[in-house]
Amino acid sequence: MKKLCLLLLLFLSHFLLMPLETTHAKGKQEPVPDTVADSHS
Repeated sequence: MKKLCLLLLLFLSHFLLMPLETTHAKGKQEPVPDTVADSHS
């Protein structure tokens, strides 16, 4: 059960951090092909 909770926490934190990282990258306005390709896939 503990492993399941940890997995859920990891998923939640990932989903919460994803938009933050994308907005941060947009704020810098630096062309990063790798991240762009990742977000589309």
